[in-house]
Amino acid sequence: MVQINGEQQDVALVAGKTLLAYVTEAGYDPVGIVIEKNMEIIHREDFDKVSIKDGDVIEILHFVGGGQFSHKGTSKRVRLDFKALGKHEEVQNTKA
Repeated sequence: MVQINGEQQDVALVAGKTLLAYVTEAGYDPVGIVIEKNMEIIHREDFDKVSIKDGDVIEILHFVGGGQFSHKGTSKRVRLDFKALGKHEEVQNTKA
């Protein structure tokens, strides 16, 4: 099995594909992501050289922008962090 973003994938469907082929087929924009394979960050220029193998653990990450803004007494704060694609965003509502 191959684990991608915490979910088990059928090795027959993904093994042998390059990281670039996988992310492109899955609908990701390769320019805006970071890929970690087996606890190692893969450089973007190597996405087309690194293949997926049985037993791999892959995380596809992107930056989530952050900041704070206020509107009519309500303040919203969003944390800047790496988040795995498909996971939640952290948003807090507070009174200004």
